[in-house]
Amino acid sequence: MINWIFYTEIVGEFNREQVAAESGWVVLDKLCNFFYKNKDFYINALSITGQNSFEEYYLELLKKLIMTRVEDLYEDDGNQEFYINFFLDAFSSSTLRWLRDGAKIPPDEFSTLIKKAATGAAMKILQGPTPK
Repeated sequence: MINWIFYTEIVGEFNREQVAAESGWVVLDKLCNFFYKNKDFYINALSITGQNSFEEYYLELLKKLIMTRVEDLYEDDGNQEFYINFFLDAFSSSTLRWLRDGAKIPPDEFSTLIKKAATGAAMKILQGPTPK
């Protein structure tokens, strides 16, 4: 039932063509705003564990979203599943922790922190070692 509600509400917020056309950051912003607007419901939904739980369903949906982005970012070098799981772990852990902690950080600020963490690390890696 919870998964059906989530699916119905998410489909109302995001349509497939719109998600495919938007950047991953825009989708992240919308997802964070959606969860924040409905945080009491989804915090409670996360307390239900086991097979067919909301968390399991959310991970499946997030994996599909990440899969389309990974296909755009990386050539198929046989490691697509690794890249998908890497980003799935990062984004799911962050968003689920944020919800479980009561979504105290406003959604725009939270998604900005995720963007800074990801792009900041990428920039540092591209710059190479810091000279001493």
